[in-house]
Amino acid sequence: MLIPVEINSFAIQSDNNSPLVILKETGGERTIAVPIGTFEASAIAIQSLNVVSERPLTIDLVKLVLDAIQGTIDKVVIKGPLTGPFAFLHVIVGNTMRVIECRCGDAIALAMRCSSKILAEEKIFGKNGATSMLDESIKLKTTISAMDTVDFGKYYL
Repeated sequence: MLIPVEINSFAIQSDNNSPLVILKETGGERTIAVPIGTFEASAIAIQSLNVVSERPLTIDLVKLVLDAIQGTIDKVVIKGPLTGPFAFLHVIVGNTMRVIECRCGDAIALAMRCSSKILAEEKIFGKNGATSMLDESIKLKTTISAMDTVDFGKYYL
């Protein structure tokens, strides 16, 4: 079963400092922490913040090529084996649909640029859920907010 998801937030994987995009079930509470590359994280963040880059990124070039051949991204499907999630682009050109396997970060960045839906397999919610990571984030925020700023010393600007 495929579940519609949307970008919820970004995080850093603590063991290797790799970027993660947190996808949240549309209209639900379940989340998935998806590891992505740094370039893909930048592309997703740039699009999320509506920042215009001086030159097109590689993902922008893919979008331009799709537009030139009058292709569209019907949907992106995030799947996940035991080794980690991967994605499939469902590309329509004319009357033909092609399914292309790619990295999750690339698929998410392209889906954002094409305003395409992102779907995730039901089974990966349990394996890559971000709930425990978000719980730790809440604990950290609580700890920091309880600290007295005097503990940090005096700084002059």
